[in-house]
Amino acid sequence: MAHWTITLAREGAAIVVRGEGDDPHAPERIDCVVYGSPVTVYRALQDQARPVVDACRPGEG
Repeated sequence: MAHWTITLAREGAAIVVRGEGDDPHAPERIDCVVYGSPVTVYRALQDQARPVVDACRPGEG
């Protein structure tokens, strides 16, 4: 069984998502750990999500 980790880090804060399973798009098990200030983690996540959200807005861009 494959194990994989995704880490989003910024300014001393990090979100670490760990999963296991043969298909990372349909994991058999997944967990998440957050390190650091919630505000910093939120901003890092928001910065990663903003381009995707902006690209999906109809009538803009």
